[in-house]
Amino acid sequence: MTEAMDDPETGGGNAAGLLAAVGDLSPTMEAEIRESERRGHLTDRSVRLLHRAGLFRMAWPVELGGPGLGLAQQVAVLNRLARVDATAAWNVAVGSLHTGFAGAYLSDEAVAEIWSGPEPVTAGQMAARGWAEPAEGGLVVGGEWSFASGMHQSNWVISGARIRGGPLDGREIDFVVPVEAVEVDRASWEVMGLEATGSYDYRITRRFVPDGWWFPMPIAPRLRGGPLFDLPVPTQTLALHLGVPLGAARRSIEEVCRLAEAKQRDFSPTTIGARESFLTELARMDCRVSAAELAADDLCRRIESGSGTGPMEMLLRGRAVTRWVTEVALEVAVWALGQGGGQAARLDHPLQRIARDLLVARQHVMVDEIALAARGAQLMTEHAHGT
Repeated sequence: MTEAMDDPETGGGNAAGLLAAVGDLSPTMEAEIRESERRGHLTDRSVRLLHRAGLFRMAWPVELGGPGLGLAQQVAVLNRLARVDATAAWNVAVGSLHTGFAGAYLSDEAVAEIWSGPEPVTAGQMAARGWAEPAEGGLVVGGEWSFASGMHQSNWVISGARIRGGPLDGREIDFVVPVEAVEVDRASWEVMGLEATGSYDYRITRRFVPDGWWFPMPIAPRLRGGPLFDLPVPTQTLALHLGVPLGAARRSIEEVCRLAEAKQRDFSPTTIGARESFLTELARMDCRVSAAELAADDLCRRIESGSGTGPMEMLLRGRAVTRWVTEVALEVAVWALGQGGGQAARLDHPLQRIARDLLVARQHVMVDEIALAARGAQLMTEHAHGT
């Protein structure tokens, strides 16, 4: 098994410890960003820092060395890390959440093997893009998947499939295999933003997966961990789509304030930061981010308390909130970039990177615009139809 979360050599054992660890590693992580983007994945130095800080354990079950964070605490950690580097926060969220699912839902034998070697990090795509056929003692699986963020630093891969044949025909499941079992297309991730997530395509031609190495979707029986793992698996991933855009938006506001303090435009004798129009819009943008933070906090509170509605209905609400939060963050980032002029367009400036990262983050299926339409239909059912 890997070292416990409260080991002083590997970061803090709770949300406060992880937040402090992010502060400690920030200068070094910042210095690695350009090289990570050029490579299309996090540098090895960045990965070592994140491991040492305990961040890849953020969403693990407590029994396996995780800190036992709630959804709101995970959002807070990712928010803080995204202020440094949104792609690092994205990698941490995916690698930690996926490994947490393996720890919560797989058999004792599978967990013992996964946690017997180097600290596990898990990439993959959990949507049912693959196939699975019943076989004696397990399933035979195969398929092609896309956007496996963090594959570069991962030693395990989680993938979604639909069972064909047998009594579970049509059932969606997820399974875990070693990274050596998949064929990765490392030329498949050439994008405008979130470049360092290394979200490669991959395939499995045909592989046997024993029973105990797969679990049903979207709700799986919890074998380890706290009540957070009783939620639908997609609901647990909302931390990624709340924490990353909120942190990136806050960094945009910080950066545009620093830039505006000294920057002059249009041959004006006054700085941008002294203009009433800039100050007014800056306050509006700050209010938008604050409102998004409050909406995220309210959503997490409702989910964690189990109040108000069923788990799948809450997932619809959650997806709508994450879409809106992402839209707000992108609006703020694009505005801040515009205030920076040519200086902010340079590849070494955070404002252009944040805007690019958020443009790509908005493309994720979890925050697709259809999430708002689904929530609107839900509201019509609740109110207009008198239910």
